[in-house]
Amino acid sequence: MLWFLFLFNFLFLFNLFFDLFFDLFFFFTFCFKKILSYHLMPLHHLHFYHHLSENLFLYLSFSLP
Repeated sequence: MLWFLFLFNFLFLFNLFFDLFFDLFFFFTFCFKKILSYHLMPLHHLHFYHHLSENLFLYLSFSLP
């Protein structure tokens, strides 16, 4: 019984940290690419902010349980 609880706990924590790490990793790489594209194309700043806010909303809505 104890090994089952230990395994379950380990898998749960591993899944949690793995998920958080990948969410943050993809979110920051996405932001980095958008910031780079914003600096490369300064005329499109309104378009950039629109997509950033839209994707931030999507990211938060999918990340929250």
